[in-house]
Amino acid sequence: MHTITIHAAKGGSGRTTTVMALASGFLALGKRVMVMDCTSQACRGPKCQELSTLQTWIAAMEACRFRPPELELAECPTDERVEDALAAAATRGFDVVLIDTQAYPEDARTVALHRLI
Repeated sequence: MHTITIHAAKGGSGRTTTVMALASGFLALGKRVMVMDCTSQACRGPKCQELSTLQTWIAAMEACRFRPPELELAECPTDERVEDALAAAATRGFDVVLIDTQAYPEDARTVALHRLI
């Protein structure tokens, strides 16, 4: 399994767009892709009112018939969720994991950033 973490220390630099473009390319190659949302937009509870950019994109991809098991979104606002999602991706045979981070990582995102090493 290949893990790619997208990080830039400036907001609005195109991290999420890069994740969506890479995921689309890997899907076109027939790869199974998990996208991890480790941004501040990731839903943090059952009452999430607005869809994140990645949630909206996943819905559009599902309309194009890309859905589990080919494509999955994991929202990871905590260290534990990051580790759980990575373990699940490995166990379930995903080819690529793309991790979208926020500009100023919090402790909960450091696990994702360590995947760069």
